[in-house]
Amino acid sequence: MSSNLTAFVDETGTNELDADKPGVSHLFICVAVVVDEAGLAATDAAIRQISADLCSWAEVASKRIGGDVKRRMAFLERIQNLPFGYFALVINKDLIPKDSGLKFKTSFYKFINRMLYEKLAKTGDSLRIIADEIGGRDFMESFQPYLEKRGMPSLFHSCVPTFASSTATPCIQLADLIAGSLSYCFDPIKKGDHSGQFRELLRQREVGIQCWPPEKMSANEPADFTPTHDSRLQKTMQTRVARFLDEYENDTDADRQMQVMTLKELLFARQFEDRESQAIVSDVLMYRLQHAGHEPIQKQAFQSRVIGKIRDAGIILAGTTDGYRLALSEQDIRDYLDHDRSVIEPMLYRMLKARDSVKVDTAGLFDILDQPNYLPLKNIADTFRDSRIEVAVARQTDVS
Repeated sequence: MSSNLTAFVDETGTNELDADKPGVSHLFICVAVVVDEAGLAATDAAIRQISADLCSWAEVASKRIGGDVKRRMAFLERIQNLPFGYFALVINKDLIPKDSGLKFKTSFYKFINRMLYEKLAKTGDSLRIIADEIGGRDFMESFQPYLEKRGMPSLFHSCVPTFASSTATPCIQLADLIAGSLSYCFDPIKKGDHSGQFRELLRQREVGIQCWPPEKMSANEPADFTPTHDSRLQKTMQTRVARFLDEYENDTDADRQMQVMTLKELLFARQFEDRESQAIVSDVLMYRLQHAGHEPIQKQAFQSRVIGKIRDAGIILAGTTDGYRLALSEQDIRDYLDHDRSVIEPMLYRMLKARDSVKVDTAGLFDILDQPNYLPLKNIADTFRDSRIEVAVARQTDVS
């Protein structure tokens, strides 16, 4: 992204943690609309025009649109070609302990916004952050000392979050529209047949979306619970992901930070997206890394320095033609193995053909795998050949 950026922040959902209470949301969604200097005036003007055309010059507000699917679609279609991107943080309050310090409104807002601001701080040296006026004057006046106490100015360089009225700030209205629309995609109370259409439109302007906290399987299953392969795998895989994120979340190494962000993106897709959208292609992941402030990276380097290192930690990423998908089930692992098999078996077959050709040409005197450093590869190749013969013989036996 350009180094001259402005981020407009707004959110949807309640800070109350007990979602069983009437009117309390399961999710809290925080959105930062990011616009560069060249696109700011055009985006502002476009939102004002949308206000004039679709809501009689009233403030563009997700709450005002509500559950009117056709009307919300009209708003989302109008923002598709505007020069902005957005980051989103989806907080699953069902996974936060009810006695956590986040049960207090001020603590909740400060903690969530700090997470988002830390992410935005990586997008460029020159960054203005303008947030909607929330929590009252006491919250706004206490927020800057809160950042200073935790050394945040060193993260933001010359950036200090300021607060503005959404009524007078069109891009905050845009952030509100996106946050509210995302709730219709992911909140179990609001999800419906419309969710897929909303999500497809929102995805076009998305440069990053993550969930917090990472989901962990409960250690207290019901007494009559019978573990299955999938339940065991899901529990261990999610624990492994959470452990990786906990360990490297604040690591200063650039590669570790790219691994953390990539894993968060894949975790979000796996937990919240529909099945067909749970895989993300490498080009999209690389694009999101770059637009989050990470160095541009070539695909081969991304596969070795990011994907490879995540896999080295025992986290299975199923790579297919649809992209990378975090494996949390037996079927996910089958997909992962089927893809690898489609790559590895043809390579072994071609290697055996080359080996046989050289043996024929040298009357059996030279075996290209007959070197100490090739011994493991030779054993694999011999086993692969034998297994192919056994399968062929078994098929012949079945036919006869």
